[in-house]
Amino acid sequence: MVTVIDYSSPGPLTSLHGARLEAVEPIPTGIIDVCGLAAGLVIQPNDAQALGLPNERFPQNQIRPVGELVDAFLSLDSKPLTDRREPNHRVIGTCRHFAARCSGIAGSHRVSDAASPHGMNVR
Repeated sequence: MVTVIDYSSPGPLTSLHGARLEAVEPIPTGIIDVCGLAAGLVIQPNDAQALGLPNERFPQNQIRPVGELVDAFLSLDSKPLTDRREPNHRVIGTCRHFAARCSGIAGSHRVSDAASPHGMNVR
């Protein structure tokens, strides 16, 4: 029997379950704009190191569920996620953090042009 994955529904890593949803409002309606938000929330490990961010912040790089990422964003800066953070108030992360955050936000808001991991339009 073939298992069908519904990419239009949040998965265990892209669900915003438990996250403070008021922090993700208002969210842009296009996927390009949603993705643009991530650049103001995440800082690459090399850039964080160059800034001299404390070593105890580097485990943020291992956060997987997007709900936990939202909590991490808000613990550093309580402004809505649509507000760009200064580099020292961004979560230390990699491209996975950008992708998970974008997928979670886009999926929760039913952004019309969100794509599956395989490049297929899911809505």
